[in-house]
Order: sequence, then C-alpha cells, then structure tokens
Amino acid sequence: MEIENLEFSSSNEDLKANPENQNISENSPILKKATNNKGYVISVISGKGGVGKTSISTSLAWVIAKKFGLKTLLIDANITSSHVSSFLRIPTIYTLNDILEENTIDFSRIQTYDNVLHVITSRIIGKSYYLDVESMKNIVDRLRESYDVIVLDSSPGIGNETLASIEASDTCLIVTTPYFPSIVDVIRIKEVLEQLREKRARLIVNMIEKKIYELSINEIKYATGMPIIGVIPFDENMIEASARGNLIARYRPGSRFAKSIEKIAYQIISERFGIDYEENIFKRILRFFYSR
Repeated sequence: MEIENLEFSSSNEDLKANPENQNISENSPILKKATNNKGYVISVISGKGGVGKTSISTSLAWVIAKKFGLKTLLIDANITSSHVSSFLRIPTIYTLNDILEENTIDFSRIQTYDNVLHVITSRIIGKSYYLDVESMKNIVDRLRESYDVIVLDSSPGIGNETLASIEASDTCLIVTTPYFPSIVDVIRIKEVLEQLREKRARLIVNMIEKKIYELSINEIKYATGMPIIGVIPFDENMIEASARGNLIARYRPGSRFAKSIEKIAYQIISERFGIDYEENIFKRILRFFYSR
C-alpha cells in the first residue's frame, strides 16, 4: 500500500500552539540550532531479534527528548511484531497502522511518554499492513517538518519493513552482540547498505560481558569494517527495569546501560546540531551564579 498524498488533520501551527507538544525551552541553544533544520531521522536496526534493539531505541529516544530537550518522536516501524508499546507500557491508541489505513497524520492523537517523548506505536494484534519503502518515506518526510529528531524502531532482519526504515532515515544504528552469528548478520546488513551509498551506518555492540568466548571490539571492527558508535555492557538493571515496566535510562539513570546510551545520544546530537551540550550546561551554571 503506497501513500502518495498524505494529509494532515492539524497544521504545524496547531502543533506548536498545543502546550502538550512544547517539550523545549525557547531559550535552549539546541532548539535555536535545531529549528534551522528538518528533523533528523535515525533508524535502529538489527540482523536478528534478542540483541536489545528496542531497549536501545526506546531509551535513546527518551534520552534525546529528556536530556537534550529536543522535540523527539519514536515510531514503532515493526508492524509485524511490534514491541514499543510493551516496553513503554502504553496503550496502542494511535498507531502506524492507523496512519496507513486513514492516509492521514492526526497530530492530536499522537501519544506522549513521560511528558517529553512523542510516540507512534504499532498494533500488537489485529489487522496488519504491508509497509513499503515509499509509504514509509512519505510518512517520515511529513513528520520531519514537526520534529527535531525521529527514531525508528525497525523490525529485525533485512525484510521489507527494515528496508523501509533504512530508506526513510538519515543514519542507521545497527545493534549487535559480541557473538559470531550476530556479526555475520551485521555483514549481511552492510552488503545491503552498500547499495545505498548515501546511508551512514554505525554499530552499537550490546551486552558486553568480556567473556573469553566473546569477540573483542577490535575483532568486530575488523570483521565488519564498520565504525562503532557505542559499546554497552550487560546490565542486570535492564531486567529489573523491564519487569517493572520502565525504561532503564529513566528507572536507573546512573546504570552502565543508561550512561552508555547518553554517550551515544551525545555523539549523535553534537554531530547533527554542532553543539557541545556539556559546554552549554557549564555555561548555564556560570550564568546562574554570576547573575545572582
């Protein structure tokens, strides 16, 4: 199903006027930089399930919204086996399926998580839709106009849904683990990405325990020939946070997982918007004391 002329049920002005959609301070230096650009789209993909892709995409989107103050949208682009609503423990009120079915984007129905992160889920059960590349690109291109950052949680593997997310994004984050089968999947994804020369892709190596049977970071770099943007250690806090129905970055902000996600987010935001976030925080502290 292709969407050629996507309509809006509310204008960009309506979105800006709605207090619930105001996640950024008007004085934020990041906002001033971000509003000069259309939204930056990040697809989070993996060669297989069970590597922590959705844990990373949900936490990354929340950190970008909460810590960096950017208007951020998380989309569950895994229509056939969606998990975002389960991770965030939110109902599937307004979904990507609805957008495909109605051929429109209704901003007033987009959900909010923790009052900072906007979310479009996908249905867990019920009628599904074929997500083709052109439809996904069209939907994302319309949403770019209203968000600073869009994170796509793609389906695992290299099927049509994953290809649609890759094509609709500006950059890809490939989540893998330090085990041989997972690295083989990464190499397969790389072969696909090489046909899309304009796409930048980097690795996130998750669940590092430094066991003797794990591949080292150097071995992974050599085998894949790809840059690594983040290394995330195995963290039991993830299991606890998931059981309690909370994001680990929100539930345990000082955990190793949360700190790793913040570092990845910092790299992405500083590269995209050219802002040294830490420097701005320092300057704000100085201004606070000297203005007293």
